[in-house]
Amino acid sequence: MSEFLLEIGCEEIPAGMLEPAIGHLRDNVVKELQAAAVPFGAITTYYTPRRMALVIDEIAVKQPDRTETLVGPPKSVSYDKEGRFTKAALAFAERNKVALKAICVTTTPRGEYLAVEKKTKGAKTARLLSGILPQVIRAIPFTKSMYWTDDKFRFARPIQWIVALLDGRVIPFTIAGVAAGARTSGHRVLGRKNLPVANAAEYVDILKKNFVIVDPAVRRRIIVEGLAVEHLGGSVRPDPDLLDIVVNLNEFPSVIFGHFDEAFLKLPQEVLVTVMRSHQKYFSVVGPQKEMRPYFLTVINTNGDGQGVIRLGHQRVLRARLADAQFFWETDTKRSLLERKADLDHVTFQAKLGTYGDKTARLEAVSAMIADNLKCSAEEKSHLKQAASLAKVDLTTEMVKEFTDLQGIMGGLYARAEMQPEAVWQAVYDHYQPKKLDEPSPRSIIGAVLALTDKMDSIVGCFEAGLIPTGTRDPFALRRQGNGVIKILLDGQIKLSLTRLIQLAWMALANQGKVTADRRDNHPQLASFFESRLRYILEARGFHYDEINAVINVGAGDKPYEALSRTEALSRIRREEDFLAIAAAFKRIKNILRDQPVVDAPLVNVSLLDEAAEKELFALYENTHPQIKTLVDTLDYYAALKQTAAMRQAVDHFFDMVLVMSEDSQLRQNRIHLLRNIASLFMQVADISEIVVAPK
Repeated sequence: MSEFLLEIGCEEIPAGMLEPAIGHLRDNVVKELQAAAVPFGAITTYYTPRRMALVIDEIAVKQPDRTETLVGPPKSVSYDKEGRFTKAALAFAERNKVALKAICVTTTPRGEYLAVEKKTKGAKTARLLSGILPQVIRAIPFTKSMYWTDDKFRFARPIQWIVALLDGRVIPFTIAGVAAGARTSGHRVLGRKNLPVANAAEYVDILKKNFVIVDPAVRRRIIVEGLAVEHLGGSVRPDPDLLDIVVNLNEFPSVIFGHFDEAFLKLPQEVLVTVMRSHQKYFSVVGPQKEMRPYFLTVINTNGDGQGVIRLGHQRVLRARLADAQFFWETDTKRSLLERKADLDHVTFQAKLGTYGDKTARLEAVSAMIADNLKCSAEEKSHLKQAASLAKVDLTTEMVKEFTDLQGIMGGLYARAEMQPEAVWQAVYDHYQPKKLDEPSPRSIIGAVLALTDKMDSIVGCFEAGLIPTGTRDPFALRRQGNGVIKILLDGQIKLSLTRLIQLAWMALANQGKVTADRRDNHPQLASFFESRLRYILEARGFHYDEINAVINVGAGDKPYEALSRTEALSRIRREEDFLAIAAAFKRIKNILRDQPVVDAPLVNVSLLDEAAEKELFALYENTHPQIKTLVDTLDYYAALKQTAAMRQAVDHFFDMVLVMSEDSQLRQNRIHLLRNIASLFMQVADISEIVVAPK
């Protein structure tokens, strides 16, 4: 067995592209080696901003030799009357480059045919890799790429060098005008260039000696250790996303800390954190009570800052940034949010959907209707109206123009500075939440309603404007907003239907003339969109696909909170023996009904119940039906499923004793009606026939 090393050296690749790219490179190599039947062992991946690399242990030096049986024409057409080979047999031998004496006759299910065993020697891995590697490199997808050569080769950044070694020998190939070789490059400033690499085993050590930590896990550990700041009287404000970024921004990281003027602590914490994080990639320091401390930490791509020169430079830059932020705050607060509201008429939301002034009017109208649906109090409605009117005003402020990540947050902070009621400023502050599934939903019902209204307006409006997300484009982040809608409904236990929310958003757009065709009852794309978002979130919460299918199939997806409750009940009960048995029985019922005409509210004729087992089942149905309906109405889905499972014995007995497809058409139709009623009862919670029952 051999060892293989591939390194692609580039100009600095953006931090967010590295992990997906190395994952695709690894997957592509695995796929091609498996397709070529080349045995291999463990694969280790490495990456820094200037390189992507993988090492394959125990890779075979060649494909295994293989023997395959090639089947030719039928025996009946392969020999003439004298027993000599015909043209068909000769063509078979010539096509497969085998001697006539190697041909034999084999018996197949279709009869006797000519056949030959052909032995093929396995190709050398080195030769295979020469063809595979250019393909897998070309196949790496990037969110943004460019042409760097005349041969239409696209990549995130220009390729500078390639190392491709199998047991120390170069695998010859060329891509983007760069030939594979055995030389890598160290740190751009501290390391040497044109470093010879003898084999994969010494690759990591050679780079470390030249100030490149090629293993991202090691870089992460170095950074985390450097972020311990007990000596500063506090701790680093947790920021896992920023940690991921700086790991991928540096080849040889070290952490330094700096100080800024305490006068800037008068700025809101959100502003301080964003100024440091957004432009400078600094970590903030907080005290025991999570209050801001006048320090920052940053990761530098060098071996320390013994003279403190780098720290002074960072402090100087941060001071200028914070001074700008202070100026923005002071400038913005000279005008109240209410005074700024008219400015929204000059800020475009979307060409077909109008200005943010138009959007604000829709937010005010729709949020009021949702509040009525949820039976909010008069005070809550008053606060909601005020929050909706101010929600988008911060888009006119200097702070948000500079730091777009603060939209919504700044509106809340400015409202708080104006002494607006807590319920109002918090709702404005929260109304963009959640942006990710691991972020909290708005903290109040007012904030939840405002966030729902805003997201639904954007989603429905963009769909009506033809801006529907595709596999590669989602410029208005509609999937993220759709996830937010579902998460808010789930987290807040809000029992609103998506259909109702779509209708309200559509009517507000129609009232402004932003949509022309009446499509209130024709939103299949929106329904499909929200179903996909609900599935995504339920899967992210650990539910099985069959549980989700079972709930979606009965139309429960229109009310996400109820869908969650049903799925939770299914997940809980599916391990119980009676339920698994009734799920299997229900599949049998559905199979029987599949080819039968659908009848609305089929009536069972009691006088035609001939067998004791069918009488017993019908009596149980009559007794159980109102109980299950009551349980479903009160959202006690687990108890409803328990009642369903309790029918197992009666259903099994029915199938054991009763011939459903009787020759007597009246009996047959009556039994089908009985089963259709049983099926309808089972479907009250979920289509339990979707549950996969593992064989015993």
